[in-house]
Amino acid sequence: MSEFVNYHKRDVQLPHGCKDLMDVLNLQSPATPPHPGRHCSGKLHDLADHVTRLISSPRPSNGLLIMSKRGAVQLFYRTKEGPLELHLNVPWQKTDSVKGIRAFFFEQGLVAVQDYLSMGSQVLYYELPRVAEPTSRLVVDLFAAVFGLNDETQVYFVFAP
Repeated sequence: MSEFVNYHKRDVQLPHGCKDLMDVLNLQSPATPPHPGRHCSGKLHDLADHVTRLISSPRPSNGLLIMSKRGAVQLFYRTKEGPLELHLNVPWQKTDSVKGIRAFFFEQGLVAVQDYLSMGSQVLYYELPRVAEPTSRLVVDLFAAVFGLNDETQVYFVFAP
């Protein structure tokens, strides 16, 4: 037996106050608030909380995908100082939806930063303020005007990995 190893003492890999594995298993973990996952579902009226989470993220770039059975919108930012961008990708066959999206944003006084056809889809980008309440209200109104949804509609939120 080596004189440098004392098998009767606590191992350095066990947490303080634990002499064996049973002590480790019986440890009470500190109460930590649950961190919301990357994926969650909710109602469209919950959008403001998710936009707030997106905007207040410490990440240098981040995104949030909002999906319903009738349509999807992606909000993202490329830099912490840059604008919040709204991205829509609509199949080219859905010309009424594209016209509705353009008309909706025109009524809001917003012009697409980009509007082009790519790989069978119409791609539209709009820059929005990095403020949760007006941005989330605008997106909820967009879902209502273009996709016929209301505040109580079930949607899925997916944050960028």
